[in-house]
Amino acid sequence: MFRIQQFAKDNLPVILSFNIVLYSALLPWGHSLANIQMIVMIFSFVLTIIFCQDQLKVSWSDFYNFILLGSYFLICLISLIYSENLDRGVVSLVRKSPLVFFPMYLLFLRGFNKKHIKLSIEVFSYSVVLLAIFSLCKVTYLNLGDFDKQIWEKVTGDALSNAIVSTHKLHFALYVLVAILFLTHTAFNRKSSYINSIFKYISILYLLIFLLMLGTRTTIVTALIFTLIYAAYSLGKQKKYVPLILGSAFIVSTTAYIVVNNPIL
Repeated sequence: MFRIQQFAKDNLPVILSFNIVLYSALLPWGHSLANIQMIVMIFSFVLTIIFCQDQLKVSWSDFYNFILLGSYFLICLISLIYSENLDRGVVSLVRKSPLVFFPMYLLFLRGFNKKHIKLSIEVFSYSVVLLAIFSLCKVTYLNLGDFDKQIWEKVTGDALSNAIVSTHKLHFALYVLVAILFLTHTAFNRKSSYINSIFKYISILYLLIFLLMLGTRTTIVTALIFTLIYAAYSLGKQKKYVPLILGSAFIVSTTAYIVVNNPIL
């Protein structure tokens, strides 16, 4: 027991931070992997309560934030009283359990800082980029030499979102949209290196094209408006007008081409 306690004290702080980063990487790749990782996080949280109480922190502000963030789950829990299908309501509630667990994990454990959050955001974003690349490569490979009038239906929409992981295109589109917002916010940071910024610009452009191929209108409009406004503000402020003009022209022309040719749009 002493060895377990000593191991927990020595390693839990690192494990707790690593859990969030790993979950961020696995989240786009299907619920199964993400749920397994969440079980690991729950186990780590229980070990912290048992062996490492010094890693716990509870204050009135944290408790207030926890209640605020978990209010939707609480409403769903209360609504079970009026549910006509209790079994379905319980299943739905279990699926919403991360809405309680993650605020608890992030608010009541020490050791998290901006560095861990930033790393998790970047890992999630590049994980989405990687999944989008693999998905497009697979549908392209499956349809090589089969370029007929229905080719757009075969490489866009549900065919694209189900290529690697069985995910509804709206769900996939939300992941892509969030990744675009995260990458856009960090790409124009003056502290970023030139190579890092270029890599993020390319990732953003690719995700915008991928989003157009998915054909989800609301997320497309949101992503385009946010990206163009943010780019205009940031690059204009830095007086980088040539990249702004070329980038905007590329986005607009590519959008116009895909909208005209993609039957979903």
